[in-house]
Amino acid sequence: MQAYIGRIDTLSSGSWHGRQGIAVFFAGCDFNCPNCNTLDLLSPKEEFLMELKDVKNEIRKHAGVAEAVVFTGGEPCLQRQALISIASFAKDINLKTGIETNGSKTECIRSLLTLGIIDFVAIDIKSPFDDDLFEKATRSRTFFKQTSELMADVDRTLRLLQRYQEKVQIEVRTTITPTLVSRKEDVLKIAEQIQDIDCTWVLQRFIPNGTGRRFSDIKPPSAGFLQNLRESVHKRYPNIRVIAE
Repeated sequence: MQAYIGRIDTLSSGSWHGRQGIAVFFAGCDFNCPNCNTLDLLSPKEEFLMELKDVKNEIRKHAGVAEAVVFTGGEPCLQRQALISIASFAKDINLKTGIETNGSKTECIRSLLTLGIIDFVAIDIKSPFDDDLFEKATRSRTFFKQTSELMADVDRTLRLLQRYQEKVQIEVRTTITPTLVSRKEDVLKIAEQIQDIDCTWVLQRFIPNGTGRRFSDIKPPSAGFLQNLRESVHKRYPNIRVIAE
């Protein structure tokens, strides 16, 4: 079996949730977010095809030092069987496993959870569940799938994670991007959507590195602006653990 794998790296920060980590970047994504910083991985190009045995050998090579592997992209859930195979292998060699996902493929996440082969899920909530804003933030609507259906898919993934919140670590991420999602009202709407989930919510500062030309000149929000958003959330929803970074 083959998979579209853009690259396999040791994590640049040197650790992942306190563990030395490996990142497997799956190529291909069903969203086309204008603030994406991995534009090179949006399409599953032929040059990215790798045999799964080679992916696993690369993971094994680092397993003596690494304690965890995170599946990212792109959107790893688009390659369900390959993802399950690699995650199962990582668990077999005693690595912790995590995934970064846009949440659109609930059944893939369900498979990982029911098989017990994932320890950590980071889900990007791109915007509140508003048709116009969600489409603006994700550019994900197609002839076959409307924005309302895509939002419902992401919400189903959130509810699924809620049922597994005692078994897996959950992190919700929202990138605060001027001209897309940065208004306090929008951030509070997202808070309402996730308030019943035991998770950490990370408000990420938009960084234009690697983004498309349209967003390359947008100034990132200040640390103070993010802290003000964090305080607004904490005031309205004190049960949500919010980090601004």
